[in-house]
Amino acid sequence: MDIQALAGISGLSSLNGDSSPLRSTGAAGATDFASQLTGAVNGLQEAKSKSDTLNIQAVSGNLGDIQQATIAAAQVSTSLQLAAAIRSQAVAGFNQILNMSA
Repeated sequence: MDIQALAGISGLSSLNGDSSPLRSTGAAGATDFASQLTGAVNGLQEAKSKSDTLNIQAVSGNLGDIQQATIAAAQVSTSLQLAAAIRSQAVAGFNQILNMSA
């Protein structure tokens, strides 16, 4: 079963059911993660900007199809919810690691 990447988060790729563990570790893996995270945040910001532009066009009457603005807003909302869930899981994981050392 293939799962397509979210358009608003460009740093994420499609999932094709491959459950092999991540192979990159160390400084290279950290750099790779940082670039993926940066790309995802930049993609979210671009989607938000596009949604804002379409909303302004819709309100001013310059947008022919209101569905474009609605779809863009829904994509941004879903992407933002995903980003918040990932952040929450990362913080929970970090706290769990801190509690292990105590």
